[in-house]
Amino acid sequence: MRHVSPTRPALDDAVIRICCIGAVLALFLVVLRTRILFGWSDLTAPSRVLRGIVFGAHGDVAYAAGLTGAFVLVRFLTRKLTWCGRLTVGLTAVVASLSLLLGFVNVRAIAELGHPVNYQWLYYSNFMRSLDSYTALAALLSWRWVTMVAAACLGLLIAARLLGLATRRVLSAPWGPQAATIVVGAMVVYLGVGWFWRHAAGATSPKEANAVVALVGSVLDADVNPVLAKMPTRFGPDDFLTAGDRQATGTQTRYTARGRQAGVRNVIVVVMESVAAEYLWRFGVADSGGTPELDHYQQWARRFTSFYAHQPSTTHSLVSLLLGVYSPHSFRVVTREHPDIALPSLSGELKRRGYRTAFISAADNRFQNIDLFLSHQHFDLIADSRAGSCPSGPRHQDDCMVHDLLKWVDQDTRAPIFALLWTDQTHWPYTAPESPAANGSTDTSSVRRARYLRALRETDRALGKLLGSLEQRGLLESTLVVVSGDHGEAFGQHGNAFHRLLYEEEVRVPLLLINSRLFHGERDTVPGGLVDIAPTVLDLLGDSLPAQWQGRSLFDPERPDRVYLFGPYSGLFGLREGSRKFIYDPIGNEDQLYDLSTDPHERVNIAANDPETVQEARERLAAWVQYLERFYLHLGITR
Repeated sequence: MRHVSPTRPALDDAVIRICCIGAVLALFLVVLRTRILFGWSDLTAPSRVLRGIVFGAHGDVAYAAGLTGAFVLVRFLTRKLTWCGRLTVGLTAVVASLSLLLGFVNVRAIAELGHPVNYQWLYYSNFMRSLDSYTALAALLSWRWVTMVAAACLGLLIAARLLGLATRRVLSAPWGPQAATIVVGAMVVYLGVGWFWRHAAGATSPKEANAVVALVGSVLDADVNPVLAKMPTRFGPDDFLTAGDRQATGTQTRYTARGRQAGVRNVIVVVMESVAAEYLWRFGVADSGGTPELDHYQQWARRFTSFYAHQPSTTHSLVSLLLGVYSPHSFRVVTREHPDIALPSLSGELKRRGYRTAFISAADNRFQNIDLFLSHQHFDLIADSRAGSCPSGPRHQDDCMVHDLLKWVDQDTRAPIFALLWTDQTHWPYTAPESPAANGSTDTSSVRRARYLRALRETDRALGKLLGSLEQRGLLESTLVVVSGDHGEAFGQHGNAFHRLLYEEEVRVPLLLINSRLFHGERDTVPGGLVDIAPTVLDLLGDSLPAQWQGRSLFDPERPDRVYLFGPYSGLFGLREGSRKFIYDPIGNEDQLYDLSTDPHERVNIAANDPETVQEARERLAAWVQYLERFYLHLGITR
């Protein structure tokens, strides 16, 4: 009698295809991770590269395995429904293609931002619905890149199909099940060993984070309260009390009477987009040559060399500058979430005193609902690049902004004026006539910095036109011109680009108070921030402060020797006190302390050598966080 072996049950075709899509996705993601970790060039140490790929790409392989397992489970639960097989395979292919697309985006994001794409950055970009976002994308992307991504997604589907055909042939062989078991077992061992290794190593680098997991995780962690909100502190809120609470609404300084005697009646505040203090001569890099016009007018100015943006973010800085308060400790912004916030503004206070008021931006006021926010701030004129008179496109929009301001000034010379100008050419992608790469270098940071300085010269030229025109009109002596930055810009100094962290290149900004009757080239080292601009303006005009403002005049002798900082898109907190700069990561519980008098570029972290200063700085930051939460809770605003 012949022995007949039992027929082996056929594996579901849909399950095979799902597994093959997951396997090819894992392979493609590992290739992209190699690009992130080594840039295709650091391949001289094979053992290091292999170790980096095996463990650095563990998150990508684990994600692909998890995705595969999830869709296999779905197919198992719907195995009696024939039509669900194709649907599940199709959904797997769509999700895998989107994951691969995000992986490609992640390569650019880490190269440019030092961090995977996250919810906070999407929020900051207005979820890619603003003109600035489109401009930045156009500078980063190319048709070659788009074609490559499309080809990769198509290649994933084709490779998965071919692998599926090969897998069916292998499984039909007598040794097929054993081979499949070995492959699955090896994958389980790899995932397990990699998991233990990553946890033993502690915090992983952003370069190793899977793009999808990082994005989803940032959504889930978006509203996590900082440790500082619950930290005990021995310090009170004296540094950031409102003018009403400290009974200082009518406080006068040594410059209050001088401003009145000088006959200052007009105020023009110019905010230079993404301009750090170090890029202006006499503030930092003397050889940048970026601002000859402003350099000329510094003989009639007072320059503040320890001045900061409290947050490296345009919209957060707008709130601090215009409302005289610190923005909430959140990546979310007042302009978007609470455009009608019940706080007095500098424009509103001056409008109430009979001023003509204008806000003119060289950018797009729709970004983060800025236009709606401004509509509640008592401006007679609100204009941006869409309403500008520039006939030659975005390359000279700062010059057009100045032209539009002067046109508005000439319409009525009887009433005093207050104007807030916001430049844009120094915003990425730094619009200016093309310039060659810096010293022939192909390094991204060097090339970007060269473009940036070129754009800065264009902005400076526009500001020279503004100051020269005021002088020709006989208005310069009666006008206080305030020039500052909304935040700085990094070019790889601390492994970061643009503005996200709290190092000097990203938060220390210039401040010039220009008026030939009041100032004569003085240099002031008093620490201050954007929250102090509005109180300083009212001080020089001889007016009292609104009770809800937290900022203080820079000439107030009782102001604290401290500046508070927060990174809405990094979660970092900072404190500048005297020559010491403290940066705290409450999530990672990491401290950085620098002595700026001997280490202005923040290269030597001395936190371990001075635990008392670290603890005091932490507690001062905790007092700031807790006070500000109460302040905004009183206004009906929570995180």
